[in-house]
Amino acid sequence: MTYRRVVHTTGWSELPKGDGYHLYQSKQMLALGGVWGSEIAGMPVDDPAAYHLPAGRTDFIFCLVGERFGMMGCLFTVLVFAALYIRGLQIATATREPFGRLVAVGIVTLLASQTIINTGMTVGLMPITGMTLPLMSYGGTSMLSTCLALGLLINICMHPGYEMNAEPFRF
Repeated sequence: MTYRRVVHTTGWSELPKGDGYHLYQSKQMLALGGVWGSEIAGMPVDDPAAYHLPAGRTDFIFCLVGERFGMMGCLFTVLVFAALYIRGLQIATATREPFGRLVAVGIVTLLASQTIINTGMTVGLMPITGMTLPLMSYGGTSMLSTCLALGLLINICMHPGYEMNAEPFRF
């Protein structure tokens, strides 16, 4: 990993180039957002290079939410995702068909793990994997698969006791 030297008001600093650039910029974007973000409090830095995040709309969308809406926006985003996953688990609990219950729990687990991995990688707690944030990141295949999974979850909610055979499944 190569570094370049930059003069800040506090002295010399080493900024990463190459592999560590995205992670450094994502942390800087989150820090620039502060508590309320640049939409409410205004931009704290006039330098446009400080706001440069190459994959901002795809894998690092959580950093853009943090920069625009601050820590409160990030907290709101996580709470909306948590409410979605809690509702998905309630749907799984309410269904009487074991296969529907397994599908619902699998969908919730898939989307929750994708959310945890994406938010963890953008804040530097996990390695950068290129996994998108469900329902927020730009990407056709990810959005299509997420919408199909949520459609299955809604279908399970609408038909909690639908049986394929005349006799229900028994253990």
